[in-house]
Amino acid sequence: MSKDNGLDTIDFTVVSSASHGGPPKRTGFFQVTLVDVEHRVTQAGNDRLRFSCSVVSGTEAGSVIFDGFNFPAQGQSSKGLSFFKDFMGSFSIEPKDMWKFILTMALQGGMTIDSLADCISAKDLKKVKAMKVPSKMPKLTGHCKYEMPAPGEKYSKVNWFAPNRWERLAAAEEDTNNSPVPTLDTTPLSDYTDNGGESNPILDEILSI
Repeated sequence: MSKDNGLDTIDFTVVSSASHGGPPKRTGFFQVTLVDVEHRVTQAGNDRLRFSCSVVSGTEAGSVIFDGFNFPAQGQSSKGLSFFKDFMGSFSIEPKDMWKFILTMALQGGMTIDSLADCISAKDLKKVKAMKVPSKMPKLTGHCKYEMPAPGEKYSKVNWFAPNRWERLAAAEEDTNNSPVPTLDTTPLSDYTDNGGESNPILDEILSI
């Protein structure tokens, strides 16, 4: 991370939040765009970010896939951190930009400064207090496999993959069921450029998984 963590230089492409549709009606591999984020507090008292992602093409275009992750903290379980790492990697967010993305999404989702103060360093908190909360979501394309809830189950399952791996897995499934595979979108992440190299303890823990 740079000395100022780049927290005051994030530029968001003008992309309006889409209206929420229902979930996909089938299991499959989907490209999605990030359309909304919401801060929630779990019954256990953990801060959680819930993301809404809209399917971009095919018969399920406009369907919305929801997934959420506890706000990362030092000492959090490796499983919890790995979920967040896989999610960010599926949107092609570079490791050096992940912490900036997490903090920006927390603010945009409505996480309060007081809540963040319990999770981040005093240095990061000072930068966060000076940030202007973006009014638009960043233009990002993610790659996932959505699985319908199993019989008798309430919740669906979502796995997030890096773009290249997603493309291979989707192609393999196409060979199996002859379903069309969306064209891979490789939109550059110019909105998340950070030329620094300073480490962050929580990010280091995420990347060590």
